[in-house]
Amino acid sequence: MEQHCTYGDDLISEVRERRNLPGPAEAIAIRKRARVSQSRLAAELGVHRVTVARWEAGERHPRGEVVERYAAILRALARETGAKAPHVVTPPPEAPTRLRSLRAGRGWTLRLVAGLAPVSLSRLSAIERRLAVPTSSEVARLCALYEWPTDRAAALFEPVDE
Repeated sequence: MEQHCTYGDDLISEVRERRNLPGPAEAIAIRKRARVSQSRLAAELGVHRVTVARWEAGERHPRGEVVERYAAILRALARETGAKAPHVVTPPPEAPTRLRSLRAGRGWTLRLVAGLAPVSLSRLSAIERRLAVPTSSEVARLCALYEWPTDRAAALFEPVDE
């Protein structure tokens, strides 16, 4: 008889729910389309408005039971307003992003890009592997560095086949 390991179940559930969250830009679009303020959403979730603002800026991520409630609210708002359903499946960290492909194609090291952007080396590594969401200022600096159109910035962070 196979035994189920319960160690880390909460963490695994949290990671699974976070995968169901839309990216910050999509979450903002869903909330705005529903004409819901950050303050109202925060009150519904039992968090401070600044917390929601940080999630939407990509600076922080919801944790614990709030992840489930936040994802459920965004799904419901998307359904009610006809917005794109917020079910985003993040590819595994091994899936390279266009950002990493551009860097490799130019022969640039991660350290070089981190210095030129400037973004910390560990943060840039996490952004390239889709383990962190870049802030708007990081996106702007990376677009400028790679001479990438800012209106297509989201494409920098999409997985690509190498």
